[in-house]
Amino acid sequence: MKKGSSCENMLLERMKTSGVSYDVLDEAVYTGQVAGVRFDGNFPEAKMFQTKIREAAQQGANFAGHYTVATWGCGSGCQRHAVVDAQSGDVISFGITTEMGLKYYPNSRILITNPAETPAFFDARAFNVPIEDAPNA
Repeated sequence: MKKGSSCENMLLERMKTSGVSYDVLDEAVYTGQVAGVRFDGNFPEAKMFQTKIREAAQQGANFAGHYTVATWGCGSGCQRHAVVDAQSGDVISFGITTEMGLKYYPNSRILITNPAETPAFFDARAFNVPIEDAPNA
């Protein structure tokens, strides 16, 4: 069995069979002026977390070329996330909830929730990690 989550393995198989690359972008990562966050679009509830979202957005693009992922805690072992377009300021996704964070890159379109290799106090066997690869197995 391959190391990693079942979602990662399925995505890799899909890329092999379709010839489409979801992971590496053809264009450069946006480094221009960052737009102010707009909370008047599809996710008005994001305004309740405007401080965290604005702080993250000011750092510039960190995902998929021109997007910024914002993260904040929502309790023990809980994180919430939003994705903001660094060029337009639009909140394009809101309410992504994880227990073990996210894995993403500035030059990749892949956003993995609860990545298998995230060190945590959870038992790795509950997260599709082969037992021989689990810490302290």
